[in-house]
Amino acid sequence: MNLEHNSLKSPIFLLGSHKSGTSLLRSLFDSHPELFVAPIEMHFFKQIGYWVNYNLHQSWPKELKITEKCQSLIDNVATRNNNRNPYSDSVIPDAFDLDLFKYHLEHRQPKNNTELFISYINALHYSLHGKPISDKIRIVEKSVENAEYALLMHQMFPDSKFIHIIRNPYSTLVALRKSKIKSRYPYLGAMVQSLQTSYYNLHRNRPLIKDYLVIKYEDLLLSTDSMMQQLSDFLDIKFADSLMQPTLLGQSWSGNSSSNQSFEDISLSPLHQWKDDITDLEIHFVNQMLLPAVQEFGYIALPTSHSPLAPVPQERLLNYAKNRSFLHLMNPPTLDSI
Repeated sequence: MNLEHNSLKSPIFLLGSHKSGTSLLRSLFDSHPELFVAPIEMHFFKQIGYWVNYNLHQSWPKELKITEKCQSLIDNVATRNNNRNPYSDSVIPDAFDLDLFKYHLEHRQPKNNTELFISYINALHYSLHGKPISDKIRIVEKSVENAEYALLMHQMFPDSKFIHIIRNPYSTLVALRKSKIKSRYPYLGAMVQSLQTSYYNLHRNRPLIKDYLVIKYEDLLLSTDSMMQQLSDFLDIKFADSLMQPTLLGQSWSGNSSSNQSFEDISLSPLHQWKDDITDLEIHFVNQMLLPAVQEFGYIALPTSHSPLAPVPQERLLNYAKNRSFLHLMNPPTLDSI
């Protein structure tokens, strides 16, 4: 097998929402000798004009010619070359040779989206390493909207395997809010809707795709060894010591913590720190929109101690109005209350 022959050997796709552990999971596969791990979120479907409903990466459908799709992918990689946001999935400024990327994306003249995806991942490898992907190597890719298009990805690559990582919805929302906050408490609507979309797609995909494994972020932190052994067995790759050490392009990965801390190893602090930071408003949002996920995966439902109408510290009037308006939309009045 060679990418030049228009095929991929059992590609591996990582799925999950923002701040659910997808970047950590990807980093643990990064240095495995049997894998090429794309070091960025490729956002393939969004970039080529698909309708993406995941709110934090939402995009409307667009009819694009193949040349326009290629240019969109080139623009995406150029943007990632300039990315220095510590909360993003990876920070590797100027890592890609854009001339090599553009040449190897276009020179095979892909005629459909499957061929374009293969050209895209191959071009990424060329731009990083100056050579094609070996026919013994499998690819790993993660993007937050992958869950939305898992069925299509499985159709494109029937021998593909999927790992969907989830995290306690309460802690996920806290981590997501902290990654987005600047100096004031933000509007939460888009975050909550994105988490709900991700869980909905998990619920839809799991019974329809054979090789679709769901794991918990908490298990990955607490039992990394046994979890990575389980994943090695699922993926049919050899267990290696590299699976225990997070890296990015082979170098130690310091993480993308919402607290802006750097870690040299896997940290257990995300398991408990969120409990000191969660607000009653966030608890209410999770209980209204994500409670099925809380219950299905064995997390403990939290009660609120104050009314969600109470202002949150550092919540300005505009965001207060937007958050409570969204709260109202989740709780429409009944006929009895009118």
